[in-house]
Amino acid sequence: MHGDRPQSGSEFEPPAGIFSVPAPVRFANALLSRIAPPLAVRLASRLFSIPRRAQVRAYEEEVLERADRFSHDFEGQRLRGYAWGDGPVVFFLHGWGSRGSRFALFVDPLVRAGFRVITWDAPAHGDSQGRTTNAPTIARAFRSVADSTGPLHAIVAHSLGSWVAALSLQNGVDADRVAFIAPPGDLHFFSRNFIAALGFSAPIHAGMEALFERRTGIPWQRLTVQGLSEGQTAPLIVIHDRHDATVPLDQARLLTEGWPGASLLETSGLGHRAIMKDPEVIEAVVRFLT
Repeated sequence: MHGDRPQSGSEFEPPAGIFSVPAPVRFANALLSRIAPPLAVRLASRLFSIPRRAQVRAYEEEVLERADRFSHDFEGQRLRGYAWGDGPVVFFLHGWGSRGSRFALFVDPLVRAGFRVITWDAPAHGDSQGRTTNAPTIARAFRSVADSTGPLHAIVAHSLGSWVAALSLQNGVDADRVAFIAPPGDLHFFSRNFIAALGFSAPIHAGMEALFERRTGIPWQRLTVQGLSEGQTAPLIVIHDRHDATVPLDQARLLTEGWPGASLLETSGLGHRAIMKDPEVIEAVVRFLT
């Protein structure tokens, strides 16, 4: 892994836990990969930049009703934000295709501990505007929002939000402490699994990554464990489940080993999403931040 590209002409299969794609769609994308590779690369790149719009869940609604809602303008888009409490700021970064309300169960324990909790819907997510986005764009947007909220005591991130946090810390955002929940080790892992699930071939994946680099100006090496860990100084705790079928535990171990002074807390039986609602996980994060 670590950013190595698949060999040209090879095929790969999506791992367990990746979202289900109908067989006819996978077949069509595989066929397009063979007969029109440039078109397949553009289509794959487009699909890779469009997150799903997650809906608010029932347990999140009551917490959102008590939030101080705010809007933030970023590159012509209106981003939605939510805040609770007073004190040092803890900012939550959700994952791809998710939304800020997924951290609802963390809010009250952190407010009682004396923190101001802030979360948002990233560009093209939740109630924020936008249709397409990517990790570097979300990182720029986060820095813009963070500049308006004042100093950050901590960043808590889930899944892809961990990349956004690490990239932001390298690009001028400061935080005293960082907590990652179910983080992938590098963006190559994420993109490879996404493209495999859609049925595109390995050469199309390589072409999509090359197009991503040209458009963002960021080489994939910067989005690997080594790249994201370079120069990091904030204390980090990583919490990951042994039975996470979306992001294997090995990814979290790689990240923990690469980040100076990081610690890893392993859970069991929670998977990639239920880990966000587990009382012991929430308690561990609160304890780490205090």
